Amino acid sequence: MSNITTSPDEVTPLTDSALPPPTKGRLFVDCAVLGLTAWGGFMALLAQSQERFVKQRQWLSEKEFLDLIALVTMLPGPQAVNAIAAMGHRIGGWGGFVAALAGIVLPG
Repeated sequence: MSNITTSPDEVTPLTDSALPPPTKGRLFVDCAVLGLTAWGGFMALLAQSQERFVKQRQWLSEKEFLDLIALVTMLPGPQAVNAIAAMGHRIGGWGGFVAALAGIVLPG
């Protein structure tokens, strides 16, 4: 077995899920819906994003979701927005990052 590592710049969008890979527009719409409906702070938003991205859409695995949450708790700034932006990057690369960030911030 060889150890293959990737740098953060080499992250590719997910394509091995049971559902078709998301488009940037779909990611934006889903994040905008979360931005409009996720009341209750950081934990409420995370619970809704876990339900949507992990269970319904299957864009992230449970482990990927939890790893991203662990990462964003160490970053400065609003954790909920950081989490959604990080998920967008993991799901769709830099285009997904922009779509997710715009979707979560614009409704506010």
